[in-house]
Amino acid sequence: GSCHRVGSRLLAEAEAQWRGRLLEGPGPRVMLSVGGATKDCRFTPAHGRRLVAETLALASGLGARLMITTSRRTGRSLEAQIAEGIPEPRYFHPWTDGAENPYLAMLAQADAVVVTGDSMNMCTEACATGVPVYIFAPPGVASAKHARLHQLLYELGYARPLGGDPTPWRHAPLNPAFDVAAEIRARGLI
Repeated sequence: GSCHRVGSRLLAEAEAQWRGRLLEGPGPRVMLSVGGATKDCRFTPAHGRRLVAETLALASGLGARLMITTSRRTGRSLEAQIAEGIPEPRYFHPWTDGAENPYLAMLAQADAVVVTGDSMNMCTEACATGVPVYIFAPPGVASAKHARLHQLLYELGYARPLGGDPTPWRHAPLNPAFDVAAEIRARGLI
């Protein structure tokens, strides 16, 4: 996975900063983290419909409400498709440049995360939480390089394909930056 800064301390700080501002009340929460089109892959309206349907099915099966965030690559039409397709109660944060962003707080508060497979960073950051991660990566959404990462995350038990086995599970938080730092120390390079 990609190196990132998401860890328990940063998640706790974000959760405290956003406490009372996201989806309140009892019950589990599923975070939906949406990327979008890349130079290599398209995110079509059909992909958007499938993402909404599979995310709603997962949330319903878990008895959960949704917290949704988009990214700079999501695009207005996909953003609208998601906003219109996922009913209340939910928390929806459309991406805007320079605006306060609850992304880390959502990761901290989520009981499960759905992430689109077009972003290695989003996939790896979601796996840093230790909660179930479901990757949405139908053909055309992710490159071959991304698909290899997804397969590795599935094999290591960090994630499952969205639409597959919805049974919740736990895993150790994944943070490749910590692994790289440990290897550098082990080699006596610092």
